[in-house]
Amino acid sequence: MATNYYDDDEDEDTTTDVVGQLRKVNRTLEKRAKELEQELAGLKTQTRQRTVKDVLQAKGLNPKIAAFIPQDIDTSEEAINNWVNEYGDVFGIQAPTEEKPAEKKSRD
Repeated sequence: MATNYYDDDEDEDTTTDVVGQLRKVNRTLEKRAKELEQELAGLKTQTRQRTVKDVLQAKGLNPKIAAFIPQDIDTSEEAINNWVNEYGDVFGIQAPTEEKPAEKKSRD
């Protein structure tokens, strides 16, 4: 004859309580993760804006132009310079022209 040393109802209540606690912890962690993701997105945006403005100012350009630079443009100085060279005429910016050195004519 098998003897049951624990109460099935007690075990089920404990399991339900543990699952409930785990769900509560999970909801709290998900909420915190979402908050951190939003904060990260905001910081990325601020960093990008600052970097683009710094590059523009270093070129002697109005930093307000940064508002028109697409978000998919890399924030490297080279990428921003390429964008400014391509679309600068819209803002009245002359693209730098490459000057060819004067060819020397030899007199013999």
